[in-house]
Amino acid sequence: MIDAIVKRTVRYRQHSFIRVVRRTLAVIFPLALIGIIAQVLFIVFFSNDGYLYNVLSIGDWVPKVVLTKAQYSLLALSQVTIEMLTVYAAYGAARYTAQLYQIDDQVPGITGLVTSLLLSVRYTPNHGVSFDQNMMSYGSLLGGLLVGYLVGQIFRWLGKKNRLKPGQPIHTVDIEEQVAAYTRPILVIMLGALAINFVLNLVSYYSSYTQAAALMQSLSSGNTPFWLELLMVCLTTLLEWLGIIGSYNFQLGTDSTEAMANLNYALAHHTAYGVPYPYLGSSLYNSFANFGGIGLALALLLAMAIVAHSYNE
Repeated sequence: MIDAIVKRTVRYRQHSFIRVVRRTLAVIFPLALIGIIAQVLFIVFFSNDGYLYNVLSIGDWVPKVVLTKAQYSLLALSQVTIEMLTVYAAYGAARYTAQLYQIDDQVPGITGLVTSLLLSVRYTPNHGVSFDQNMMSYGSLLGGLLVGYLVGQIFRWLGKKNRLKPGQPIHTVDIEEQVAAYTRPILVIMLGALAINFVLNLVSYYSSYTQAAALMQSLSSGNTPFWLELLMVCLTTLLEWLGIIGSYNFQLGTDSTEAMANLNYALAHHTAYGVPYPYLGSSLYNSFANFGGIGLALALLLAMAIVAHSYNE
């Protein structure tokens, strides 16, 4: 039994996607740590409702111009770190996937970054362009890793099989030849990203997100089977990981009729035991899937930095 578990664990760790994910997360870890520290400082010290801001009366003795600039600086730092972490993950995953198969990693890395940005572009009604922040921030990190890994694999499948030689000097001519050899995979990736971007913008324009969310909420409200509630929670969590707003993000957990019935029952009987709707999808999601925050994330990252001592690839 132990031997089987060890073999499965080794096989799991040797999978190309897992190796790429581990290397990419190791690279973007400092950016995530810095960004979360910046958010903690902003909320605790420089926000008007921050704990230490009010305890130390920072607003009374710090000049307003200094306080404002500090707020903007911390916000800018968090915006270019954790709020763009998915873009960096796509770049790193594409690079390390290419390195895993010993092909040039510069062009795949840049292509992964551009692909991630292209998938995040949204068109406004006044013919403007904006970026979907949900698909760029740390919440959609899994989506960025998948995009980068797929980009690297496409370069492996369609690119010219020029293997890198250790210690071989790279000149400008070599880079130009390599870029020319990568024309086909770049075109395939860009056309595919444009097609997906077109579909995502159509879905956003016709508010299909909201309609689909309403349908999912209706399926997971009332006295529906527990397995269906759990399925909707898992689907919402997966959509969140991919940077797509899930069903329970459009409605607070206390907005539905069933949730209000549970709340009234608990207030009347002074206990939540015996509520009419014991398994609500929104309650399950908000309690078990959507929890934590920057404080929990900071604690987790610090614990990983202190405890982790992995030296293998």
